[in-house]
Amino acid sequence: MNKRILTIVIALACVIASFPDEARAADNFREFVTEFEFLEWGVTVLEYHNGTLWATRLGRENDYDPQARRWRTGELLASVDRGESWLLVYEFPSPVNAIYIDETGNIFVTTTEDRWAAEGTGLLYKSGDGGATFRMVLEVISGVPLRWNIASQNGTMFVSEYGFKGVGDNARRIYRSLDFGETWGIIFQPPPKYNYHMHTTIITEDGTVYQSVGDGEHAKIIRSADNGYNWETVAYGFQPTSAVVFDTHILWGLDGGPWYGVARYCRQSGMITNSLDVAPRFSSSNYDMAFAHGIVYAMFLSYGGYDHPAAIFFSADKGDTWNLLGYITGAPEFGIGLIHLVTDDKFGYIDIGTPIYRGDEFEFFRGTLRFELLRCSNGDN
Repeated sequence: MNKRILTIVIALACVIASFPDEARAADNFREFVTEFEFLEWGVTVLEYHNGTLWATRLGRENDYDPQARRWRTGELLASVDRGESWLLVYEFPSPVNAIYIDETGNIFVTTTEDRWAAEGTGLLYKSGDGGATFRMVLEVISGVPLRWNIASQNGTMFVSEYGFKGVGDNARRIYRSLDFGETWGIIFQPPPKYNYHMHTTIITEDGTVYQSVGDGEHAKIIRSADNGYNWETVAYGFQPTSAVVFDTHILWGLDGGPWYGVARYCRQSGMITNSLDVAPRFSSSNYDMAFAHGIVYAMFLSYGGYDHPAAIFFSADKGDTWNLLGYITGAPEFGIGLIHLVTDDKFGYIDIGTPIYRGDEFEFFRGTLRFELLRCSNGDN
């Protein structure tokens, strides 16, 4: 049996179970091979750590403006029952944009009034007591770090600026802390550049730091092998907004580049090849990926104004081949946002904004889509 056929067999064996059409939670959620459900309206899961989901809350359900629903509140929520119920842990004075928990359990939260504003209001807070108290540890000069802008390893932490990319003080800096996020310094700061800001920040197991840059003509991936003191460009024309790291390669989820989909970067040779091309059916950005139980998940949204569906793909062989987990159709005026993906030992949690159709009924949902993870014995987690 050749590798391609074997991979398809393995992938099909990983599927938990398809379920009948009449049991589906939404008519416009098509060909899903795993069960899913919508959690509490307005609560978006942003992080998982040691049995606890961490989330924030968006506009309330009585707000019928789909645009207004996307704005976050300052509420930090926690759940120990996989999102069935939520406890208000803390409330920040500005909207929560990202939650990150390092390997020692420190909780970091970023807030901003508007990451696209020319004058930055981004702040980074830290809690060392499980969220009971928080201290502001960094004032971000421009934009704000999202979850994809934050990475840490053994007490060394990097965050980069995402957001404002107009004329002026655009989001372009990388900050570094050597003491578990207590104190910070700017380690990378190019001159102001229109349409330039930072995307994904990752640290590999050998301490190499990768940073992807957007947008347009600025698209590239840079790398530092000396803890951020010096940087080199390893790829031009790619502006990933997600990544999954393996021993031999990195899978980059593309927001822009030579194709729509996922790029495979060989860590030894530096060569980039096409891992997944989703055009023309799902031609859009990949904002997040995850690796759980031997499966890579990659999500592709559908921007407002476009009529192509949003989609989720999975790979049982670390990106060699891919299969469709399911796709979502909708009206172009709404768009379908698959924004962030968190996994625990049983479920995946997608920060989602989507129209839902059930027969003649319609609603716009903004919150978390929870789906059962697939499982394979041929991958390691």
